[in-house]
Formats: sequence, structure tokens, C-alpha cells
Amino acid sequence: MFKIFDAFKQGKSLASSTTWKNVQIATNALACVLGVGVYILQMFVDIHITNEQILTLSGGIAAIVNVVITIITSDKVGLPNKENN
Repeated sequence: MFKIFDAFKQGKSLASSTTWKNVQIATNALACVLGVGVYILQMFVDIHITNEQILTLSGGIAAIVNVVITIITSDKVGLPNKENN
């Protein structure tokens, strides 16, 4: 169950980092599309969301995904690994 958290430890990384980097790129693109899509949608439909909320939502999604994927695809960064100390 907790094996997934091993990828967040410094000195560990996922074997298929190329695949995960592609996921990172796709998620960034989708976050942009989400922001633009909601912005365009509010021109035609009365939804109660401000431009700042749209930017916060799409930017937050991109930021979280970037941090997680950067950590799990690199063995140089991450949480301290007690095994290496």
C-alpha cells in the first residue's frame, strides 16, 4: 500500500520517467485548455466563477502535477530517505 510513497523519497525514482514526463506535459496543456475553456464558457453560460478563480484552479492543477512528477521521476530530489542517512 505504501510502496507508492517510496517514489517520493530522495534517491528513488520511477522506472518509466519518460512516460511520466509526457504525462506532465499533457497535464500542463490540459490545465491551460481547462482555463481557456472555462473562460470561454462563462461568455455564453451564466456560471459564477471569476477570472481569478479560473487562473487559480488551472494554475493549481498544473503546479501540483509538476511538483509531484518532478519528484517521482528524479532520484536527485525528494523527501529525505532514512535508508541513505
